[in-house]
Amino acid sequence: MFHTSGSTGAPKLIEKPLWMLQRESDTIDQALGAHLGSGPVHATVSHQHLYGLAFRMLWPLTAGIPFDAETDAVWETLLPKLHTGTTIVSSPAHLGRLAGLDPLPLSRVPTLILSAGAPLPAEAAKTCQTLLGCLPTEIFGSTETGAIATRQQIDGDEAWTSLPGTEIRVDARGRMAVRTPYV
Repeated sequence: MFHTSGSTGAPKLIEKPLWMLQRESDTIDQALGAHLGSGPVHATVSHQHLYGLAFRMLWPLTAGIPFDAETDAVWETLLPKLHTGTTIVSSPAHLGRLAGLDPLPLSRVPTLILSAGAPLPAEAAKTCQTLLGCLPTEIFGSTETGAIATRQQIDGDEAWTSLPGTEIRVDARGRMAVRTPYV
């Protein structure tokens, strides 16, 4: 069971049985698995948030990739752990605070950087690529829907791409309607 944060209304309980989480992990792997390195997966976001649970723990478990149990709250503790093959599960709040860091040497550039929780400013995406050597992949979704789309910002206006098996449309009242293999 999960609770929404209530950012668009009152918090509410969301029930997700294990089969839903497994299908979401399988869909994430289908969409992004080719970009996942040999590990480990490091995170600046907690597993207590559904995004953190899905991308820093469940997906690596499904893919057979190790993950770091520690949450790195600051870049100074995360950067020394990085090497080619690692993945970073982060947020716009962290990726927007890279100023002042030195660019990573090629031997420490992560294979994949993920961001979710809010839109990543295009300037932060560019800074991330310059300093960490990898353009972040943004994840779009919610507690109710799980992950539904991805994008990488190069010019700042890139469209989102639905995850495999996900249908997104606008209903007659102008609301987004989503159908996924796991909801």
